[in-house]
Amino acid sequence: MMELIEIEGKTELELALQVSLLVNEETDQEAFAKDFNQFVEAIRQEMEVTDKVDRFLAEYRQTGFMQEKQVEMQLWHSDIVRVFEAKEGIPITLGILLIETAKRCGFEARGVNYPGHFLVKIDGQLVDPMGLVLLDSKKLEKPDKESEGLLVPVSPLIVLLRMLNNLRALYGREEQWNKSIEIIDLQLQVSTENDRLKASLLFDKGELWSKMGVYGIARECFLAAAEMTDNLDFIDQCQERVIELSKLEQVVH
Repeated sequence: MMELIEIEGKTELELALQVSLLVNEETDQEAFAKDFNQFVEAIRQEMEVTDKVDRFLAEYRQTGFMQEKQVEMQLWHSDIVRVFEAKEGIPITLGILLIETAKRCGFEARGVNYPGHFLVKIDGQLVDPMGLVLLDSKKLEKPDKESEGLLVPVSPLIVLLRMLNNLRALYGREEQWNKSIEIIDLQLQVSTENDRLKASLLFDKGELWSKMGVYGIARECFLAAAEMTDNLDFIDQCQERVIELSKLEQVVH
């Protein structure tokens, strides 16, 4: 059973370090803290108080963190300690390192939960955490007409949920359904005030139990999901799955 994640008052990096322990229980976080402090201090020594974001990014590139191509997501990419050591990763873990470094260098920095590619805002300027370049929001490919709202900086909790989504997808890819369910349970734990998200998570959990042939628990998940929303289409979908599973149970027994 995976340990519960503490979220109260935690930064993006502190939450990411807790996720690292889900991936690798032997992660040496004390050594990371020491190395990361030295890493940040080396950048700060090259900075002036009046320096702008572009100068900060130039210094950050000199550390070797600039990554031109996106790599296929692997489990270790969710271990921010290993990503720091390798100077390679996926946008969200690279972005979290960039956010924390920028904050310690005196900038305001937050994550941007953009679909398909996590971004960072530093002093209001949009940054690609892989290429370490400033972006023009007007030139970004818009997935839909409501995309402008997607460029608003998000809380550390939203960043955590996205990291856990990545882990769930990776375990699902390997058909490790039990671990996927454990990740959903963690997401449910930290999403206490978001009934819409909890309903969606419970539905996904039901689908995973169904894949494992545990139809009774799967049915309970769908019923619980339906009770958490007033979306009639979603409720109908949950009820349809309950009926389908009841029929499957009759066949099995």
